[in-house]
Amino acid sequence: MLKALPFLWFLLAALGAAAQLFVARMSGGDAMGTMLISAASAVLITTVSTIGMALVYLLILRTRPSLSVAIVGYSHFFLACAAYTGQTIGTLERNRYLAGTGDMTAASFAYTAAGLASLLAGIVFILALIVALNTRHERLEDIF
Repeated sequence: MLKALPFLWFLLAALGAAAQLFVARMSGGDAMGTMLISAASAVLITTVSTIGMALVYLLILRTRPSLSVAIVGYSHFFLACAAYTGQTIGTLERNRYLAGTGDMTAASFAYTAAGLASLLAGIVFILALIVALNTRHERLEDIF
């Protein structure tokens, strides 16, 4: 169960980047160039942080794997998925607002939800690191 966690983080980075760029490309018209540049910066920051999380969980998997780390790690992953989804929906609603077919209220709700989910994901990530550092795992190489 813990072995799939880094792969899921890499998958989230790829799917999230593709979804953000697809939503930005959907804006069409005069605003498409601006939306692509705006989305590209958000995609770059989020993708780098998501790949960083994957590498941290890969390190935890190699050094101190445990069931408790897996449970907290999957909780962190699902909160990060919710944050990325909220960010993508917020970008979609912002594009609709700039195109004149939507209102900014929906985008602000989506961005607020994404921010809260991201904050909770950060807290759970800190908990995952605390649990991993307090886990004592004896490997066969250490015993013999």
